[in-house]
Amino acid sequence: MEDTNYTLQYENYIKNIKSQIKDVIHDCIGKEIIKPIEETKELAKPIEEVRPTEEVKIKNWTGVPIKSFQLRSLDTKEWGEEYSCHYFNEILPKLCKVLIDRHTDFDVEKLNNHLGKTCFFYGDGKGTNSKQIEGTNIFVETNFDNNGKVELCYSIIKLFGYSKNDLKINIYKNL
Repeated sequence: MEDTNYTLQYENYIKNIKSQIKDVIHDCIGKEIIKPIEETKELAKPIEEVRPTEEVKIKNWTGVPIKSFQLRSLDTKEWGEEYSCHYFNEILPKLCKVLIDRHTDFDVEKLNNHLGKTCFFYGDGKGTNSKQIEGTNIFVETNFDNNGKVELCYSIIKLFGYSKNDLKINIYKNL
């Protein structure tokens, strides 16, 4: 008898919560805080790619969803491989890896001197906001906002003879 009573109390409790949740949802729809499912289907379109160096000049990278980047070859002027990036924190170490693979004169001390700040260092990276450059014991500082990371990328590639237009940052178009 007690189990049945407990089960009924539990079922009533769940029904009451469901009813309260429905009321909150209806209030939110009425106040246009959320939209009904039928209206949101139109918003769920596929994400399109934008290549800012060709189609869009981005002045503020804050909140911009990055997809990948490419670095043009200095010799052939052809676009190189597309390197996937899910977050802006990935662009600096991946770009540096590409530069290390292409240029034998990648020197941490020289880079820091040219940049006027310590962005590269050797070590373990513990206690820092840095990312390790794949296949090396070099770390690159990533404690910058997206704008700072992009500007640092431009500064770094310039030291190797590239221009801003030689770096193509592919993004997802905002929905």
